[in-house]
Amino acid sequence: MKKEAKLLFALFLFISTGLTAQFSLQGEFRPRLEYRDGYSQLKTETDAAALLISQRTRLIADYKKDWLSSRISFQDVRLWGNDNVVAGTGMFGNNASTAIFEAWTELSFLSNSSIRIGRQTFDYDDSRILSERNWNNNGLSYDALLYKYKRAGWQMDAAFSFNNTKNNVFGNEFPADRMRSLSFLRLQRSLNTNLSASIIGIVTGFMKENTSETIYAKTTYGANVNYKKDDFDVFGSFYYQAGADKSGLGVSAWNANSTAQYSMGKTRLKLGFSLISGNDTDNEKLNTFDLIYGARHKYYGHMDYFNALAARTKNGGLNNIFAGITYKINQKASILIDYHYFTLNQVLHDFRSPDPNAVLDKALGSEIDLGFKISFGNTVNLRGGYAMMLPAKTLNILQIGGAKNKFSSWGWLMLTVKPMFFSTK
Repeated sequence: MKKEAKLLFALFLFISTGLTAQFSLQGEFRPRLEYRDGYSQLKTETDAAALLISQRTRLIADYKKDWLSSRISFQDVRLWGNDNVVAGTGMFGNNASTAIFEAWTELSFLSNSSIRIGRQTFDYDDSRILSERNWNNNGLSYDALLYKYKRAGWQMDAAFSFNNTKNNVFGNEFPADRMRSLSFLRLQRSLNTNLSASIIGIVTGFMKENTSETIYAKTTYGANVNYKKDDFDVFGSFYYQAGADKSGLGVSAWNANSTAQYSMGKTRLKLGFSLISGNDTDNEKLNTFDLIYGARHKYYGHMDYFNALAARTKNGGLNNIFAGITYKINQKASILIDYHYFTLNQVLHDFRSPDPNAVLDKALGSEIDLGFKISFGNTVNLRGGYAMMLPAKTLNILQIGGAKNKFSSWGWLMLTVKPMFFSTK
């Protein structure tokens, strides 16, 4: 109760201060029902389907006055029934269910610049490298300092973070499997009303195991181009990684993406590809591209088979060819169907065979994603879908040791309610 009381007191102070400025207090209630019969992993003959309900609840307070703006966002993420304070007659709570998702303040100066300090989200370009990961109930935020500059069609963002797990008196011990630092520099330019381009450089640091001073740095460089005109929209991106991974192994990897969309009345067509490099057996460096902090669910199939790419493909990389149709029934409702064809990016040795020349077929399988969305004004929407994975032989080998699976599926239904409790605007 002490923790909740402190949060409510801080919120009260935030509200009372905001009465003379622009202030809003918004909620988010997002329960999601899922029927998992092969979600994220192929099922075997002995696996039973899972049925669960999760919920994300947020309370978001925004403040703005003159050159100062701030946000505090409280978040509770839970599975229904997963409380640890219980009795035979019911559930009474969870000792560690509430957290701070965002807590930052932004200071604007010189009319073109601002500095944002604190816990915040990063989401740029096509979200493939830096994303909030909104599908994930927990989302993704960072403790960082962000400098922003915008003028005459140019936009520059530069960020820096450095993490610790305790208040060290001496030394800089830190877990080797957790991100020690994140820094990036991004430049964007609007070339004309239809064309924009950006470049980005990201450095992520991980501590060398059993040391307190050595940091392995992995660098990711990329470029994005977006062209929009009337009903046509095309986006392309390319990223290259160098430096070292968490273990100190050298890295040389790449990722190329392109998506084209065209609208015809109520119908929107989509076609594209994503190529993610895998390990080349003739190269001593690690060639599997790391998606680092980018979106997965949005691009690589709704069933999330390739979220942990290196582990799921045995460092074989991934080629994803996709197409989709979205049909707008009316102003409130739409339906969609997406198709993905997955293959390995690199040839993998068949680890079941003693023959060093035995390889696995590159084909991994096909996924079909069906979905719908119904909006009830600006506050409430209902979304749902059904997805099917039709695995090829290689995916069966990589995931379930060669057991035969011809079909896995997943269904979901999610209600999102975002009430505005209070606003001075």
